Amino acid sequence: MSGSKHILLTTRKGATIIELLGASFLVLLMTGTIAYTYIAILKAMDAQIARAQARAGVNIALEAAVVDLHHAFQVSVDNALKTIRFEVEENDVRNFYVYYLRAADGSCPSTFSASQTYTLMRATLTGGLSGTYACGDGDAAIREIMGPPTSNISESGGLITFDLTTRVKDTSIRTLTSVRIRNL
Repeated sequence: MSGSKHILLTTRKGATIIELLGASFLVLLMTGTIAYTYIAILKAMDAQIARAQARAGVNIALEAAVVDLHHAFQVSVDNALKTIRFEVEENDVRNFYVYYLRAADGSCPSTFSASQTYTLMRATLTGGLSGTYACGDGDAAIREIMGPPTSNISESGGLITFDLTTRVKDTSIRTLTSVRIRNL
């Protein structure tokens, strides 16, 4: 019995340096995994918030275009140039406007490239429905629109269709809206 008592008293009571290093490594590994997961979740949330904000902006701009076109007395659509010219009455005054695509480089193209982005602009026409506007005039309604054929503005049988795909960070959002002209 005295031998077993001696063994109990000589057992070690502390951790070796190897055990401490192993435990430290596991704690660092767990901390790194938790930090990586947290950062990934934050990035995903940031992307979702950006997409939601972009979708809301596009929807608001398209709703404004639909309201404009619902109140229009005259509409002229050029399917090749992707322009919509229209006449509305505001405060008992007839005004003429145009929706057109302006390229990211600031030009107003007569042909479109699928590799370039565009901005949907709303500008005032000078000289009636067939009047003129300067490229770059007006307010930007929707930015970062991918070029045709990915996006399209067209008219067929009195139905105007906005089929727009916008870039948001690393993804894209497609919005399809049609409006039938009521006052023509």
